Amino acid sequence: MSPQRRVSPRQLEQLRAEVSERDLKLLRTVFDFRLISGDQLRRLYFPGGDSEARAARRALERLHRLRAVLRLDRRIGGIRAGSAGFLYVIGPIGDRLINTDRPRRRLTEPSAAFVAHTVAVAELFVAVTERIRTVDDAEILDVQAEPDCWRDFGGIDGRHTLRPDLYLSIGLDELEHRWFIEIDRATEHLPAILRKSTVYDRYYRTGIEQEREGNFPRVMWATITEKRVDAIARTLAASTLTTALFRTVTLDEGIEVLAGERP
Repeated sequence: MSPQRRVSPRQLEQLRAEVSERDLKLLRTVFDFRLISGDQLRRLYFPGGDSEARAARRALERLHRLRAVLRLDRRIGGIRAGSAGFLYVIGPIGDRLINTDRPRRRLTEPSAAFVAHTVAVAELFVAVTERIRTVDDAEILDVQAEPDCWRDFGGIDGRHTLRPDLYLSIGLDELEHRWFIEIDRATEHLPAILRKSTVYDRYYRTGIEQEREGNFPRVMWATITEKRVDAIARTLAASTLTTALFRTVTLDEGIEVLAGERP
C-alpha cells in the first residue's frame, strides 16, 4: 500500500471533477466491504465483455493513481491473476471523496484469514447481484456490510452486539425478503457457531428488529460443503434456540435462495 500525503480542500475539489458517479459508487463499495478484489468490482460495475473489462482496468488504475483506492501486496490467485487479482481497500482520497463520517481506518496489511473471509463475504454479494440481474421482478433493496449491519441490544446481563457478516434486503415479486448472513469457511468449531446463533436468538427475543422493521430477518449460515451444512444444522436442531430463524446451506445454494430460485 502507498504512503499517505496531504491534499488540500482545493485539490480535493479538483479531484472530484475527475471521478464519475460510477467511480463514487465503486468507492463506496470498497469502503463498505473493507476489502474487495478487482474482479469483483469489475463484475459489479463493468458487467459486460472485453471492452468493459478494459474500462474496469483503466478506472481502477486511475483511482489507484489518485490514491482513492490502495492495493494490498497480496493478490487473489497470485501474479498470474493479473490486475483482476488485485485486492483493494479505500485510500485516504477515496475516504474523503465519499464523505464518510466514520473514523479513518488504519491502513495496515491484513492477515490471510481476514482477507479470505472478507473476500468470501464480498463474493456472495457479487454473485447474488449477478444472479438477480437475470431474474424478473427481483432487486436488491438494501445491503449492509460490517459494521453497518451490526445490531446493539441490551439484556439483564448488560449490552450485547450482534455482528452478522452481511445484511441483505431483496425484493422478489413485490415481497421483501430480509436476511442476516454468516459466511462459514469451516474455520470455527461448532460450539462457536452455536454461541453466535445464540446471540441471534437473544436479539430476536428482544423484539427490537420486529418493532423497527416489521419482522425479523432469516439467518443464513452459508458454508462450503454439504457435510458442514449437516453438522451446523444438527448443532442448531439439538439446541434450545428458535430453529425456524436459521437456514443452513452451501454457498451455491445460498445464492439461489437469495435470488428466489430455490424455496
